[in-house]
Amino acid sequence: ADKPKDVPAKEAEKRQAEEQKLINNARPLTDKEQEEKADLLTQAVTDWTKREFQQFVRVRFLVF
Repeated sequence: ADKPKDVPAKEAEKRQAEEQKLINNARPLTDKEQEEKADLLTQAVTDWTKREFQQFVRVRFLVF
């Protein structure tokens, strides 16, 4: 996990460590979830540039 940039360094490190602990202790996906993930990945747009993705997010969520 990336360190948050809007908080002091010590707090960012603490948050990053807490989030990493959640990731490390996450339960594995079930077989059904693995199948759904594989299906969704076949539908994903994988050739967008960063700019195209940002424009999509702005329009989709009205973030200007």
